[in-house]
Amino acid sequence: MGRLYRSDKGVIAGVCAGIAESFKLNATLVRTIFLLLVFCSFGAAVIAYLILWFLMPQNKSSRKSYEERLRERLCK
Repeated sequence: MGRLYRSDKGVIAGVCAGIAESFKLNATLVRTIFLLLVFCSFGAAVIAYLILWFLMPQNKSSRKSYEERLRERLCK
């Protein structure tokens, strides 16, 4: 297990993708588990996501601006 960083491959903030990379899991699996937690916890998982978004540092090896990441996604 590596250190937790937000990934630049994330959909919203990179929290689930960062957790997936850290534990060597599929990002889709982590996102699916998160969605199940959102419904089962009556939204408390959203608060946990926001806290992780604030506390987890951005991956230092790939610091791209939001515009660069958005441009890459739209050009695919």
